[in-house]
Amino acid sequence: MVIAVTSVAPAYSLAATLTALVALVGPKAPALFIIGFIPTMLTAFAFRELAKKAPDCGSTFTWTTRAFGPWVGWISGWALVIASMVGVGNGAQVATVYLLEALDLHSLAHSTATRIAVGGVAVAVFVVLVALRLPDNDGTQRHSTALLVIEAAVLVLLTVVALVMLSSHAQSVATQIAVGGVTVLVLVALCLRGIDGTQRYQAVLLAIELSMLLMVSGVALWKVITHDAGPQAVMPQVNWFLPRGLSASSIAGGTVLCVFAFWGWDASLSVSEETKEPRRNPGRAAVIATFILLLTYVLVSVALQAFAGFGSTGIGLRNPANANDTLAALGNPVIGTGLAVVLLLAISSSSVGAVLTYVAPTARTVLAMAVYGALPRRFALLHRQYQTPWLATLVIGLGGFAIYALMTLLSRNSLPDMVSSLALVTTFYYALTAYACVWIYRGDLRESAGTFLLRGVLPLLGALAMTWAFVWNAIDAYSPAYGKTHVGPVGGVFIMGVGLLVLGIPLALLCALRQRAFFRGKTLNDKTVFTDAATEPGSDSALGPLRRRQPTRANH
Repeated sequence: MVIAVTSVAPAYSLAATLTALVALVGPKAPALFIIGFIPTMLTAFAFRELAKKAPDCGSTFTWTTRAFGPWVGWISGWALVIASMVGVGNGAQVATVYLLEALDLHSLAHSTATRIAVGGVAVAVFVVLVALRLPDNDGTQRHSTALLVIEAAVLVLLTVVALVMLSSHAQSVATQIAVGGVTVLVLVALCLRGIDGTQRYQAVLLAIELSMLLMVSGVALWKVITHDAGPQAVMPQVNWFLPRGLSASSIAGGTVLCVFAFWGWDASLSVSEETKEPRRNPGRAAVIATFILLLTYVLVSVALQAFAGFGSTGIGLRNPANANDTLAALGNPVIGTGLAVVLLLAISSSSVGAVLTYVAPTARTVLAMAVYGALPRRFALLHRQYQTPWLATLVIGLGGFAIYALMTLLSRNSLPDMVSSLALVTTFYYALTAYACVWIYRGDLRESAGTFLLRGVLPLLGALAMTWAFVWNAIDAYSPAYGKTHVGPVGGVFIMGVGLLVLGIPLALLCALRQRAFFRGKTLNDKTVFTDAATEPGSDSALGPLRRRQPTRANH
């Protein structure tokens, strides 16, 4: 559940989508979160039911291949992988921007004390992370003291060098790309060390993040109720939760944005083979995560709308200056300067946690594609010590950073359009997966009313809702006036979203030239048998299932 919720990065998702929703539907943003939750929840039920039948780290790729054949399955897997790679870049950018803003490096350029303090904090954080990363008493992997000292020394050196070099250039593109690149490399290294340590790190980040969101919401609502919020504040109203008066375009665009805000809960399914009770726990975690996110989003959106109001100046949510930085703009007025800095760091850590879950589970999807023969075999290589898919992890991390650097160089206004393009790609593969659930279970739907509902009706409704939102929003996104970027007569959101999906077609054709067994349906089909997998005792990674099944999976 930690992996599912952290992958969503709720603090950043709110910062990125709230003002966009307000610009689209006014005060009815909470209603849109509820509307966006419905297809998300229905799709989560589809993922849960599919995981019961075939717990597999390939998740969407594996299930859609079984349902609709290798070509559809490959494109579905590509959609998940490319969305995650863009998410890595997007998360790195957000983590960097908020980190630099929180540290306010340009005003601390010549402070030796600051450099020493930040270096000390970096060491403390590193030591805590390493402590969280250590296995249980019955574990077989141990980290020597010398290794810890070396790693700590390297981290301190990098931190001091970065502060010296970047302190007077905190707002420059080069600084943001450099810090984002270091962030990605550190997180890739963590992912290579195993999923258990990654999850423990995420648990700490998630606790801080949710605590800050709850505190900001509580203080904001209290100030509104006691009339201490200022003249811009408005009292919460019931009609904020009702979608009456909204156009179909507003609902479609808002739904896609909300799907992005919820995107990531399916990350838990990609680590099924490294989970106790793989047919039960990952699916439950995904469904529970969607409800946790709904409650968080509704609470925070109501609180911030009430506190900030809907003005176009100051802290108003219609102020263009706050479009990409809602929580940062409201942090100081709501909770004061000191805690506002902590809030900025919480948003940054939220994005860091999301990057971790983009990299680690997606690398396992790439591993599954390679093991089944949909990608070259080398992508299934496992690290000898940690038994993690090291090449796939590097490809996802470094590919994501390349996308981030390219988009940052092309336009500093690309962040909102990256969000919208991610939402398009996400709704595409969510819809395919929900359709796959209905098709795979089509012969079992008459067993009982519960089966008919959970494996037929609910997934089909979710698939139809996702399809409608994808098609409608793709048509709108084609216009050059949609979003902040465009290439000639075509909107940047359409190019990044639909264009990335279409790019998968020639890549699939190239793979088909060499991966013939998969594309002929010989390595993965509706007759493939899946067995429960669990890690071997004392292992922190997929040592058992991934290594054991790697050479023979096609024969199952």
